[in-house]
Amino acid sequence: MKACLLVAVLMLCSCGAGMVPLKPYLVQDVKTIEVAQIEAGNSLLVRRVNPLFLAMGSSGLMADAVVVANHAFRYEQHAGPVHQMCVTLFEKTLLQALAAQGFQANSSNKRFWDYFKGSQKSLRESTDGLLHIRLQQMGFWSKAVDDGYFPSLMVVVEMIDPVSREVLYSDRFSMGIDLTSVKVMDVANGYSNILPLGQEFLPYENFNDLLEHADESRDDLLRVVSRAARYISQSLRRPKVVPMEAGAPMLIKSMPDMPSSTRIDAYTLK
Repeated sequence: MKACLLVAVLMLCSCGAGMVPLKPYLVQDVKTIEVAQIEAGNSLLVRRVNPLFLAMGSSGLMADAVVVANHAFRYEQHAGPVHQMCVTLFEKTLLQALAAQGFQANSSNKRFWDYFKGSQKSLRESTDGLLHIRLQQMGFWSKAVDDGYFPSLMVVVEMIDPVSREVLYSDRFSMGIDLTSVKVMDVANGYSNILPLGQEFLPYENFNDLLEHADESRDDLLRVVSRAARYISQSLRRPKVVPMEAGAPMLIKSMPDMPSSTRIDAYTLK
């Protein structure tokens, strides 16, 4: 298994970006926020980490991609357009949560780079912060062939000053993905935080179990997506702290909208 992990790390290193310290707090006062169109790819992800695929190198990754695409297609046949439902719910929850935190939030449903066109000058000048969000690994994740599926999500978020393009806030966090997999992703993407799922989230034994409980598993994923959106809004009111150094992922012991006693699930720590 360690050899497989090393193969994956080396492959990711070949295309990895340099690690830039996160700014999980606002560096200046912001009152008005424009939310760019949420980027979430085109499909759901239903992945079980398989050492065999990793050991096969590029051909194994291609085989894995075929399996993932097939599972996503079959799952949405049972559960409905879950990918689009997640994106829609995330944006709606985020706008409501930002308003609840006292921000004037809006979304013109424009792509991030479209805000820098000449025609958008007045909008840039009337906005304090432009929020750019990417939803990745959104779906269900199993860390091993003998382990169950949990709803999963990785969020990459950045707020910039639309005029100076200074980064005002940045964070990267995952939910429902095991620590080993997160570390491998961090090699390519930079370190990230880990937010634990609550103990009410139980694993689905296998893919057939996901299909047999399509409505229940879909609702689990929607709850995770909603919590991630609220976490961002609450993070923007977090007191300024010393910037994190690049390194191992940070375990956040509880989410702002969860009781402080929320446990970190064992699968997350392994």
